[in-house]
Amino acid sequence: MSEEKKKQIRLEYQMFRWGPLLMKTKITEEMRLKFLSEAKASTLDFKPKLAGIIKKEVGFRDSKIFLPFFNQMFDMYADAQFKWSPEVTTKPEDFKQQYTLDSLWANFQGPGDFNPPHDHGGALSWVIYLTIPEALKRSKQLIKAVLQVLEV
Repeated sequence: MSEEKKKQIRLEYQMFRWGPLLMKTKITEEMRLKFLSEAKASTLDFKPKLAGIIKKEVGFRDSKIFLPFFNQMFDMYADAQFKWSPEVTTKPEDFKQQYTLDSLWANFQGPGDFNPPHDHGGALSWVIYLTIPEALKRSKQLIKAVLQVLEV
């Protein structure tokens, strides 16, 4: 093929959304400590309800105290869904009222514990990391340093 024809070739493409809307945000230190305190105080064993191979999984005694926080998350999600998902035509203020908090639990993972691939029954699910072991933080920093040296 001549150089002239190579320059004239146009690539066509389509964009496909690969899954649900994903959001990432940070919680306040006050909220992190509130979640952690409630999780540590809980004696409600949630292991029979969960897929994890984790020694300690507890349900929250009173998840209603977190409703104002989760209502904010639901509102943020509804706004983002309306803005970024063209097929969503429901206005955020109407969409937000569809969410309820079904259950809330905490996993205290240790060495050898894990969550296998699994599905959740609700419309939304999330993870909030309340504590991260120092060894894992150092491992992440080491990987970043190696990648910088390798200029990857």
